[in-house]
Amino acid sequence: MAFVSNLTQYSAEGFAAGFTDIFAPFTNWLLPVVSKNGRLNDINRFQFAYVTGSSKPGDYTTGYVSSGGGIAGKAVTMNTWLYQDLVVNDSEVHQVSGEALASVNYQAGQQVAADFLSSSLAPLLSATTTTSSLLTSNFSGSAGLAYLANLALVNKWPVGQRVLVAGPALYNALLQNTAVTVASNFANSGAEVARTGVLKNVYGFDVYPTTVNLGSSTNATFTSSISGFIAAPGAFGICMAYHNPQAGAIGNGLIEANPMNGPSGIVLGYKKYYNAAISSMSNIVEVLGGATAINPKALFIIGGV
Repeated sequence: MAFVSNLTQYSAEGFAAGFTDIFAPFTNWLLPVVSKNGRLNDINRFQFAYVTGSSKPGDYTTGYVSSGGGIAGKAVTMNTWLYQDLVVNDSEVHQVSGEALASVNYQAGQQVAADFLSSSLAPLLSATTTTSSLLTSNFSGSAGLAYLANLALVNKWPVGQRVLVAGPALYNALLQNTAVTVASNFANSGAEVARTGVLKNVYGFDVYPTTVNLGSSTNATFTSSISGFIAAPGAFGICMAYHNPQAGAIGNGLIEANPMNGPSGIVLGYKKYYNAAISSMSNIVEVLGGATAINPKALFIIGGV
């Protein structure tokens, strides 16, 4: 049983590592829910801070007049439940190494993360307001990037907290943009871009490449695949909760069920059960969660053409 327990550990750790790598660009919007446990389609709540609008003038007649703002609650439906399962039979358990299981589950974790983000974010992004200036083809020169910086300025996005998440097509356009690559040659670390192919920051935006399918735009400005987006804190919220098994499940087929809390508030689940009918141990790694829009002025999508 010690050998099986070690395999369980390798499975869980590999999955968590793979999930975290894909999820990394999106941790800025991962918000804690009120409840740590949940079921599919539960409606949960999380807290967020926001500013209601312009400053208010004061006088000695009305004094201080409150119109809300500050800390608010937002409902989110936990409507995305995805998992990967690894089945090891009694013969295979003595032929596979822990390192091999970690590698397989690393890939499984990446897949679940990509599928979870696509399922929960694509509907939200597809209806997001945008402009014809935000097309990948406009990023071959400096005008498109300057437009991004201006959007952030006009909408009062905090400096140092502006993010550009770029899919493959958009990231490729940025790497070929001479306004980026030539200028980077004059920076102390400019050569890093040419040597590593990693663009960390441009025009005040932290750049995160991603392979997640972000869906397609359905607004009136353009209809195309979404190749990326720019956002500030509070643009949207991603929530996760542990999918808690029924009371009494442990010992009645289910051997083990535990949450796996990753960095930045990521919550995953691990379950293990033995199927005597096929002499196999099933290892289930899963995620339960959902996403919701918060501040429409903190999010703009970039089209794929």
